[in-house]
Amino acid sequence: MLVGPAGAGKTTAVDCATGLQRPDAGGLEAFAASRATTIMERYRGAVDAAGAEPTARVGALVEALSADGYAATARPVGVGSLSGVQVCQGHCPVHHVAAQFPQLCEAETEAFSHLLGVHVQRLATLAAGHHVCTTFIPTPTHPG
Repeated sequence: MLVGPAGAGKTTAVDCATGLQRPDAGGLEAFAASRATTIMERYRGAVDAAGAEPTARVGALVEALSADGYAATARPVGVGSLSGVQVCQGHCPVHHVAAQFPQLCEAETEAFSHLLGVHVQRLATLAAGHHVCTTFIPTPTHPG
């Protein structure tokens, strides 16, 4: 299901994905930006309620994504200053459209970065044919 305000490019994205029209960069970019805003608005409360600790914020995001059907999981990876959390999403409601328009995945990644307050790195996407969407979120620990 695609959601967003009127004029955000939902119909354009679907029409382009089904071949009914050629992509219009402006309409697609508007839809991707709207999707990022929607993600941030939807999950900000849960993430902020988790406090300032990065791993807790990631956990809150994963729980919220799972509650919305994304089948999200998280696991710690790395050590020390190279530590982080790997988030995997086994389902995405727009992955078929995003296969043709990766801007949608990029917008989601940007939304996660804003929500968590760190640069996140998308490693794989369902849209690109991978088994899951995989995102690395750094949570470095520094010796005190």
